[in-house]
Amino acid sequence: MPDERNLPISRSRHKDEREYSAGRRVEAGRRLEYARTSSGSRGGAHSVSGENESSEALAPNAVGVFGGRLLNSPQEIFAHLGAEWKELVFLTIPIVSLAIFLQIYTGKLTTALTIGGPVYDAILYRIPALDLSFFFVWGYIAMISVFGLHAIFVDIKSFRRAAFLFSMIVIVRAGFILLTGLRSPEGSLPVLFPGFTGKLQAENDLFFSGHTAIPFMAFLVNKNRKFLRLFFLAGSISLGASALIMHRHYSIDVFAAPFITYGVYVLGSKLYVVLRRYLRPKTSIDAEGDEALE
Repeated sequence: MPDERNLPISRSRHKDEREYSAGRRVEAGRRLEYARTSSGSRGGAHSVSGENESSEALAPNAVGVFGGRLLNSPQEIFAHLGAEWKELVFLTIPIVSLAIFLQIYTGKLTTALTIGGPVYDAILYRIPALDLSFFFVWGYIAMISVFGLHAIFVDIKSFRRAAFLFSMIVIVRAGFILLTGLRSPEGSLPVLFPGFTGKLQAENDLFFSGHTAIPFMAFLVNKNRKFLRLFFLAGSISLGASALIMHRHYSIDVFAAPFITYGVYVLGSKLYVVLRRYLRPKTSIDAEGDEALE
């Protein structure tokens, strides 16, 4: 039998991948066996339903540390992020920081430099401005909060990808705002965001609508969760409508946002896979493979 040290590099790599996948299957089998043992003591129909629920939650192909159906404990969250420290330090934190910086910087710049007056909008011209500021502010904060908290506490393995795509849409939007300086529509109603979110607020940061784009990006990211998808899609539509009703955005800002967001999602997902392969050794990539992330 040949010495393993003399095997070709490709065969050695494939062997490592098979051992890694086999280890994950063994671990999943242990979890399923534990679930069956725990549910077996309950007896009756309740035991059967408990076994089915546990099997679904702990299935090896399920998303999240323990399937995405159970909340992750703080220890599991920190353990996962610690294992992926290179991607977290060299990709997630820098791109999120860049997105926050650009959101603040471009908002201040466009507020100071935009010249001229409002432009004509066929839809806004025909509807009166109504004050929906409570929903406009807190509905938007709720969408971002649910997006982030779900990724952290329910589906930690998607956190880095979700943070990357969220940052990408903010960065692309900042570029559009710098290129297209428009004055807020005539009759635009004022809004005030609380605390730190107020620093991210600006006037004349119009194209394209973040209130439409951010929830729509969350809709695209959570493609395997029907309820969340409906929640974020409804949020994108209703917040986009509120932006028009309050005359906070032109109609083109709202209607163009989903198309731009989808393009950012597709290209950003491919870019994330490329950067992820560069930062992580192949054998440490999760069993679902890079293709599932594209």
